[in-house]
Amino acid sequence: MKYYEATVEYTEEMNNGREKKRREIVLVDAQSVTESEAKVTQHLNGLNLQLDFIVKQVRESKIVEVI
Repeated sequence: MKYYEATVEYTEEMNNGREKKRREIVLVDAQSVTESEAKVTQHLNGLNLQLDFIVKQVRESKIVEVI
């Protein structure tokens, strides 16, 4: 397995009613870019957060091992 970094973008509503764009990088243990994107999408959909998100980028990580 390899590690991939998936960049996820979404809009979050703040307490004052304003919307703020957020960008997060998620580390994914997968065999391909396609599998990484699918895992991130499945995970976020499973959280039921009602966020409109997009997986903006997936790239192979330089991380070799997680201990």
